[in-house]
Amino acid sequence: MLTTLHGIFSSRVRTFSPGVFTQRTSSFTSPDEIFAVEYLNNQFLANGSSGKIATSSDGTTWVQRTSSFGTTIIYDSAFGLGLYVLVGGTGKLATSANATSWTQRTSSFITTSIFNVIFDGQKFIAVGASGKIATSSDGTTWAQVVDSSFGVTFIYSVAYSSALTTYVA
Repeated sequence: MLTTLHGIFSSRVRTFSPGVFTQRTSSFTSPDEIFAVEYLNNQFLANGSSGKIATSSDGTTWVQRTSSFGTTIIYDSAFGLGLYVLVGGTGKLATSANATSWTQRTSSFITTSIFNVIFDGQKFIAVGASGKIATSSDGTTWAQVVDSSFGVTFIYSVAYSSALTTYVA
């Protein structure tokens, strides 16, 4: 089952049914681009440029939502502990209980872009520019992880294996 699709860089969504992608209307208009589509908590979330986010229960019909990001890019989303989390440019991070009403949070990234966020079953982990990593046990309060091994290298993604109890970034 496909649960996430990153790097679309288009204003179009396509659904996949045995061997065929079908183009759908996403509610994103050109030149706005979709950067990630994820299936979280029984709904699809598409997010991207210009602070755009859209939701869909079936992947076919999409509803544009107000993200609280203004025109700042949204790179990724995650769900855990009954909370959706959006991350994006200039250190922006927002949360929502229903994926329709979003509240801006202090991310600890200050103005550094956050590229990826995951939920490992117990906590959220966010990674971004300048080697920054932050964690949150509730999705609303974030603490920077001090790890000099990344230096100022951009961290674009993080993954977690519960079987190995290992994170890879």
